[in-house]
Amino acid sequence: MKRYSLFLISLILLMTTGCNQRKEVAENPFFEEWETPYGVPPFDRIRPEHFLPAFQRAMSIQEAEIDAIKFNGDQPSFENVILAYDRSGLMLEQVGLGDKLKNKPSQLSGGQQQRVAIARTLAPNPKVLFMDEPLSNLDAKLRLEMRSELQRLHLQTGSTFVYVTHDQMEAMTLATRICLMENGVLQQYDEPLTVYGKPSNLFVADFVGNPAINFIEAQGAQKQDGTVELTMLDGVKAAYTPGEPVNLREWFAREEKNAAASVDTHTVEKANRDSLFKYHIAKVEEDEFEDEATLTHEDFVIGVRPECVSICENGALEGEIFSAMPTGMETTVKVRVGEFLFTGVVFGGITYKIGQKVRVSFTGENVLLFSRENGKLITRGTLKI
Repeated sequence: MKRYSLFLISLILLMTTGCNQRKEVAENPFFEEWETPYGVPPFDRIRPEHFLPAFQRAMSIQEAEIDAIKFNGDQPSFENVILAYDRSGLMLEQVGLGDKLKNKPSQLSGGQQQRVAIARTLAPNPKVLFMDEPLSNLDAKLRLEMRSELQRLHLQTGSTFVYVTHDQMEAMTLATRICLMENGVLQQYDEPLTVYGKPSNLFVADFVGNPAINFIEAQGAQKQDGTVELTMLDGVKAAYTPGEPVNLREWFAREEKNAAASVDTHTVEKANRDSLFKYHIAKVEEDEFEDEATLTHEDFVIGVRPECVSICENGALEGEIFSAMPTGMETTVKVRVGEFLFTGVVFGGITYKIGQKVRVSFTGENVLLFSRENGKLITRGTLKI
């Protein structure tokens, strides 16, 4: 693991429901020594009891902040007490509670109590700061404001933030690096836009993005010029052009070699490490039972982000509006093409009627090509029908 004390970073652990974040972080030796400006670590090591609520006694919220600043059991000097009061007031002002310093916890709303907990965590000015879904109890508007505030606090404090969340929006907007995990298994560790634009596998592509990515199953083979001739959507012919040169035969050979090498290692990891993610193909009528197909190197999955679904007069596919959800700045639409549904985002004040006939194309250079056999990303490129 890299030593993040060398530079400023906001690391976000993005996990699916079911991951035991607290246990995994508490047992990680990376978090053993946190220092404060008072020369005393606020706790020797993260333990489960350190995740208890901030309020354990009938104290004002400023007293709760001062209580978070440890003095190593000694009688604090007058200067340190004044410094503690000043810092506690500053932290509460930064979370928008500067006018409630003397209030008791029972006089605060749930969202205000959560903001006090954030300020209490920041009060000792730690080098590494661990947050476990700190914005979960806030309403939508306040959550957006606190995201912006946490970004600013991250720069002001110079601390490393380790932030655990199930909310991909928080991960995308706050992180300098995202550590994406599923069932305790690391899926990808990268910058937010890289995770979104170049996901390592089908799970990452499906998990990150709102609205969700569109998946299309396809079969085909690579030609001499590097393009991949595909058949998809019940007989539609398409040509996929990789953005960077890639030889599919060499790519599959390399993946098979890596898979064989990983079997021989003695690395302790969960048994589901190599389990394939069951992606979802959106259809008008969902299939209750699907036969297990025998997959080969010629089976692919195309990933199309909603912003790459273009509704235009000269679109290659004929479809109709299945649903339209305008929000003012943009409209999220579902377009029916045959028995398949594609989600797209149209920017601007455009309205569509249910059943309206439209033409659709897949535009942009970030259409993703995955191997259906192992679920991994092969490349990004363009798709022409």
